Formats: sequence, structure tokens, C-alpha cells
Amino acid sequence: MNRECKKLSRRMLSLMADKDISQAELARRSKQTPMQVSRVVTAQQMPSALSLHQMALVLGCEISDLLG
Repeated sequence: MNRECKKLSRRMLSLMADKDISQAELARRSKQTPMQVSRVVTAQQMPSALSLHQMALVLGCEISDLLG
């Protein structure tokens, strides 16, 4: 796991908790598979730009907020 993945994971988990959105709900609303979301929130994988954009929309933030 690299530093960028860990940072993204922390920010996503924080926003998900603030908005009371589960991994399953984030996956459904952002049109991702549950496995894709799981890999991102566990810092195993960096999502594609499109996936990141879709998740940011669901979380009500900008991509730059997630990437810091």
C-alpha cells in the first residue's frame, strides 16, 4: 500500500462516516462493484479517474478533497 492510497482511504472513510454511507451504498450509488469500493477504502488499490469522480459525487466533494 502506498501513501496516496492510505490518504485516500482515510478521507473516504471519514466522509462516508460523516454522511452515514456504507461501502455497499457507495458502490451502488457510484456504479462501482462492492469489491472495487472495498479495495479503495482498504488502501489496496487506487481507483481510476472516472471511479474517483463518481465516488466523489456520491460523497458530495471534489476529487481534490479526496486526494488532498
